[in-house]
Amino acid sequence: NPEAVVKLAGALIEGMHEAGMKCVGKHFPGHGHVALDSHLDLPIDERSMNEIRQDILSFKGLIGQGLDAVMPAHVVYSQVDDKPAGFSSKWIKDILQSQLGFAGVVFSDDLSMQGAHFIKGIVERVQVSLDSGCDIALICNHPELVAQVIDLDWPKCEKLHLMKGIKPFNLDKIAHNNHRQNIQSLL
Repeated sequence: NPEAVVKLAGALIEGMHEAGMKCVGKHFPGHGHVALDSHLDLPIDERSMNEIRQDILSFKGLIGQGLDAVMPAHVVYSQVDDKPAGFSSKWIKDILQSQLGFAGVVFSDDLSMQGAHFIKGIVERVQVSLDSGCDIALICNHPELVAQVIDLDWPKCEKLHLMKGIKPFNLDKIAHNNHRQNIQSLL
């Protein structure tokens, strides 16, 4: 239900912005219609573009409510493109940015996940994700892979400043107000 998603996620965006934080919507264009886990495999969603548009409506609505960043899915939407969305300029540049008007930051999903392994080397994965429209390439929990790419000559992320927090809010402030106690009481 796109309306419910936009209402609930819109409230989350508003609350995060109020607290000085930015918000990332994921996984574009939608990850809920595949059984496989992209951490372990490369899922394929065989729905038509008309069916996928229902998922896209949520992103469209949230872009209108100030969504700061988007993370595309490591899922192939086979009726639209033969590449996973995070490696697809059709999904990122044509649909997300041009058609939906998204001008925020695009983070890749973790490039060490199995869903990204259709491109063999980590350097190539980073390059293809950036060429496809991602602004920032993520490599999580694998320092040996980070070591292979960290010192290479990558283009500067021109949009990174968009992710800067709105308000300075540090642990010392949190420790001296009721927010921390309220959160701890929920745990």
